[in-house]
Amino acid sequence: IFCDAATSAAIPSSLCTTYLPLASPIVVIFLFLIDRIIGFYLRKREIERNWYLKVLIEPGITKISDFYKKTNETYATSAELLQGNSSIAHEAYLSLKSKEIGKFQSYKRELEAEVILPIQMRYTKVGEHLTESLLNLEDCFTSSLDKGLFSEQDIKDFQSKIASNRAILLNQLYSPLQRKLFSFKK
Repeated sequence: IFCDAATSAAIPSSLCTTYLPLASPIVVIFLFLIDRIIGFYLRKREIERNWYLKVLIEPGITKISDFYKKTNETYATSAELLQGNSSIAHEAYLSLKSKEIGKFQSYKRELEAEVILPIQMRYTKVGEHLTESLLNLEDCFTSSLDKGLFSEQDIKDFQSKIASNRAILLNQLYSPLQRKLFSFKK
């Protein structure tokens, strides 16, 4: 409130001289409180982001890379093995194919237990998306073996699908770090 000629008729001059000096410290205190509140939320967010990065993501990155490398190698060796044994009895062929799919599933379970489950405990939606991504990869792996996609080009196509799936999984893994300032949803 400013005391000038227009307001002096409505506000007595003694009130203007008494309360005007109080306005400046009140504004400073108010701005200080706002700064402290914003700073608190920024620090809280930064601590949460660093914890997620250091505790959950960094140890899991090498495990994720190893998983996708093993998946590439397993598919290539499985395709070669199944193509070489396509003339054996049907039941023996199905058993062999099941063993090869079982190898992939054991790698997948290991990744789920070591990387995805700890993330899912705190970030449920992120964990669900990561699990869905792995299930899509498992479907791709099994359907490629079921369809007999064993040629060199089929293996390269499968490797590109793996690379795409890995990119999706990593994007989902880093999604909690991309949140807005005042969005603390999990």
